[in-house]
Amino acid sequence: MYGIPSGGTKQQVLRPRMKEITDFRIGTWNVRSLFRTGALTTSQSCLERYEMDITAIQEVRWTSSGSLKSQGMTLFYNGEDKHERGVGFIIKDNIATKKLNELQQQIDATIV
Repeated sequence: MYGIPSGGTKQQVLRPRMKEITDFRIGTWNVRSLFRTGALTTSQSCLERYEMDITAIQEVRWTSSGSLKSQGMTLFYNGEDKHERGVGFIIKDNIATKKLNELQQQIDATIV
């Protein structure tokens, strides 16, 4: 970005920039149901094949809410009393620790 100082000539104005986090993939997927035998394993295999790091999922169809670790990923989910609807996130374990810590440091640096 350029600014024009009082002398009338152009000079580059340097502004501090936050480090960009661009080395992970975020997506969304309607899984139609994880309430089938092997559905979670199949879903995780697909996410691994597409190298997805954070994925929002719909129609989980599990009751209650909670989290589950499996195959190096963590599933956070929330459902109803019946096996209908439900949403969740599948996050790779290395992203859950590494990237969220980096993001928190960027937020802290911005606030200061």
